[in-house]
Amino acid sequence: MDREEAIEWLRSRGVNASKRDWALGASILIHVGPPQESGGITVYPNVFYLYPRLDGSWEFLNCADDSTSPYPDLESAVRAALDIIDRSTVKRDL
Repeated sequence: MDREEAIEWLRSRGVNASKRDWALGASILIHVGPPQESGGITVYPNVFYLYPRLDGSWEFLNCADDSTSPYPDLESAVRAALDIIDRSTVKRDL
């Protein structure tokens, strides 16, 4: 699975995902929840990144608590992201 396929898969599951090329490399930005404006800046309540490591593995970054989790490949990282998003959505709906 490449980055374009991962973004397509996330979007097919209703997740707002897009490419981001920056300090973390050719990463995937995922933001969950409605955006809010703060001083002219758009802020999302939950932001995650999937980004490649030099050894070919992928890292999942949760910006809310700055935690990371390693995954052997992009598909595993996407599955984990979907699981986390699904669990957080269930908690909000309760």
